[in-house]
Amino acid sequence: QREEDVITVRTALGQKALTVMSRNIYLGGVIAPVLAVGFSDLKALAPVAGRVWEEVQANDFRERVVILVDEIEAARPDIIGLQEMARFLTLERKRPEGSLEVTGVLDFQELLEEELKARRLPYSFVAAQNNTSVAVPVEGIGLDGGFIPTRLVQLTIRDAAVVRNALDVQAVSQGHYQAVMNLGVDAIGNPIELKRGWIRVDTTVRGVPCHFVSTHLEIQPFSRIQEQQAQELLTEIVADLGGVTVLMGDFNSNANGSFGDPSWTTTYGEITSAGFEDAWALANSGETSGGLTCCHESDLKNSDPTFDQRIDFVFLRASNLKGQGTRIFPGLVDVEIVGADPSIRTTPSGLWPSDHAGLVVYLGLGLSPSGGQPGGPPLS
Repeated sequence: QREEDVITVRTALGQKALTVMSRNIYLGGVIAPVLAVGFSDLKALAPVAGRVWEEVQANDFRERVVILVDEIEAARPDIIGLQEMARFLTLERKRPEGSLEVTGVLDFQELLEEELKARRLPYSFVAAQNNTSVAVPVEGIGLDGGFIPTRLVQLTIRDAAVVRNALDVQAVSQGHYQAVMNLGVDAIGNPIELKRGWIRVDTTVRGVPCHFVSTHLEIQPFSRIQEQQAQELLTEIVADLGGVTVLMGDFNSNANGSFGDPSWTTTYGEITSAGFEDAWALANSGETSGGLTCCHESDLKNSDPTFDQRIDFVFLRASNLKGQGTRIFPGLVDVEIVGADPSIRTTPSGLWPSDHAGLVVYLGLGLSPSGGQPGGPPLS
């Protein structure tokens, strides 16, 4: 989507435009090798976890956050759903028999807030959902036939909702899905659960109830868990909501895939069968292979996009105030994919801002998907 076209659309709509952004900001390293080793053998785990931690540091979020906030500043979204908003603590043991001390913090939320504040952008975090937390050794020593971790990294993976301050937030709710994966205990003895969560922000826009739900579902190798989470989302979190409901996030279900593909799950079909429209598909009618959002190489240094999946979505469902559903969303204006242009990579390291692209969806309540006459039943 050309920037001048987006500016023209927003100028034409004026205050009628409502803009939503969904952004997986990437925790900075791929944790699959850690999961493959497991957590029972700390000596075997330490070098693998150490390499992941090195990748996280090389994929410097202090550089990447500048580009991510550039995207926010350009799009001016009213609400943003963020996935993989990580926090890392480094823990060190000075002596084999000593206790662990916190020696460093890398907090993505803190850095995002600082960058937004430095630019005087009118945004606030209204919710942060802590999901999986795990501590892994990255260094250690052998002692009496055992292994003592001397340096650990504790990762907490969070999701967040950020709103433009002018948005009248009426209620915020959040939680975990009941469907989780149990993986034993971590290096400091805490239970490890692969947990995923959701955040819902409720507001009213020009008299229309609007509900924004941000989430990040489980990865495809754990498709059974993911599909259970999707059912919880549909039957417990967004069921029977009136007005406009917007689902956004990384759903890990490839809309461009088919049965048998490693990236395919039933989740995408379940959501669209529940009355939700795929915003990108609405804005790009007839296209079946575009809109890819994942993934850049894990070191974020590929020269061109290497996307082969469409797993990040903004889904839309509209109903009139009597609760009657409609398959025509009365107000989709446009969809922009951000994070796929090589010119936006960071300085000086030349990193992509994330391993995913992001979605910016421009809505005009009461307008048709093409921006013309109303295309469905009125919402009021």
